[in-house]
Amino acid sequence: MNYDIENYYRDIIERTEKNLKFIDENKGKKEVYEVTQLVNSLRSFLVIPDSMYISENCEEKAKEQRENNIKEIYKVVREENEYKQIKAIVFKCIEDNRYYCSYEDEMKIGEEYNSFYLIHHMRDAISHDNILYTVEDDEEEGGENTISHIYFYDILKKSNGNMEFCIKLNIDELKELIECSTKLFEVYAENGDINKKWKNDYKNRKKYYDELFR
Repeated sequence: MNYDIENYYRDIIERTEKNLKFIDENKGKKEVYEVTQLVNSLRSFLVIPDSMYISENCEEKAKEQRENNIKEIYKVVREENEYKQIKAIVFKCIEDNRYYCSYEDEMKIGEEYNSFYLIHHMRDAISHDNILYTVEDDEEEGGENTISHIYFYDILKKSNGNMEFCIKLNIDELKELIECSTKLFEVYAENGDINKKWKNDYKNRKKYYDELFR
């Protein structure tokens, strides 16, 4: 079954969600690892949409263009309930001392928190394997070790490896953040010009590599 390139993002999300649903329904019946699959699925949920809508065409003046893209997405989705849910997760992490960012000024537009900086930092953490796990004994699972929290951190190479971002999420928070961010990217993707541009870029890249390997 081929990917639906015309609706690429929605298509890959639906496939990933079906995989996760199958594993969730079969945990306890078979030796499956739902949290591992959730983390492995973050490429679909966060890395791909970031590449499509935040980091796309950022080769030159990358930071400036990326920030412009983030602000543009924010304008479109800031009134959505899912956006407010992501903000609530972040503020809870701040309250519980589970959030750090060295760029507090870039995380806001006026007095409004912009959650898409968070999503971009998480994308960097996933792409560079900057992920750590908190493992605890779970009495309900017969005393077996289970993952209770996941750290996502981002390191700025230009600052001699100093950490610039870190968030510690429990599994329910991570699931909610994924669900909400997916919905927000879908809302933004409804902009016809955005999807048309991405599809044209995709087809051009595909054509180039098809010809390269002939």
